[in-house]
Amino acid sequence: MLNALKKFREDNFSIPKDQTKKPLTAFQLFQKQEFRFLKEKKVKEDVKVLGSKIAEKWKNLDNKEKNKYIAENKKLKKEYKSLKENYEMQLDPKLLFILNEERRLEKILDEENIKVSTKPLKHPLEPERPTNPVTQFGKDLVNDSVVVDGVRINFDDLNLQRDEGETKIMYKNRLWKLNPKNIQNAYKSKYLHDLNIYKQELEKYEKQHDLDSLKVQIKKLFKDTENYTDIEGYNVQRIYKTTEKMSQDRYDRIKKLQQDLLIVEDEMLENRKNIIS
Repeated sequence: MLNALKKFREDNFSIPKDQTKKPLTAFQLFQKQEFRFLKEKKVKEDVKVLGSKIAEKWKNLDNKEKNKYIAENKKLKKEYKSLKENYEMQLDPKLLFILNEERRLEKILDEENIKVSTKPLKHPLEPERPTNPVTQFGKDLVNDSVVVDGVRINFDDLNLQRDEGETKIMYKNRLWKLNPKNIQNAYKSKYLHDLNIYKQELEKYEKQHDLDSLKVQIKKLFKDTENYTDIEGYNVQRIYKTTEKMSQDRYDRIKKLQQDLLIVEDEMLENRKNIIS
């Protein structure tokens, strides 16, 4: 099935070559220049030793000199962003949709690698899905920008540091649970409002680029094989009957891990309340 989808993509689409390269960091720019000087001086020390000396020199470099490389890095980043956007605008939204389906299928087939990244590829014109309330609250809290009904909320008495052994998910959930209900409801209402707008914009985007007809083509392609399971919705997932058990086993493992994390999180929250009281 995955091979059939790849062949469909290769027969109908071509991927433009991406010639953009990520810019060097400020330190890498400094390092490159230092190595060039050392090469001109014909220094014959071991590369690792030279690298350590350059790193130490960078560490002790005064801010005025460092700022030159930082400014150069910012300039290169700006140029890279512009080139990247120009490249992404050349990509066919249909091609990105197919590539995303391929990545989902590859993850399904790789049952052991639960943490395989499936972050979807996005076209610059595709609308941005709103951030969920818990994540958005965590960002606003760290940036000291929690505002409800035009009023900034003060959380100066809260511990905003992650506890030892506390994962990012546990950290965000802990802060969310300590949040008053009225603030939670304000974030949820805003999210639902933004989500409704996002769905409308997504529908327009899909209609504009004729993605519905592509979905029909892909479903027909899948139905031509004996291992097809029809799944409705925007995301076509778990379409292999032969991988249903595999996917269920993986789902069960993830669910158990999430439950274990919640138990640990509740215990930490209870201990915190006991300390405060």
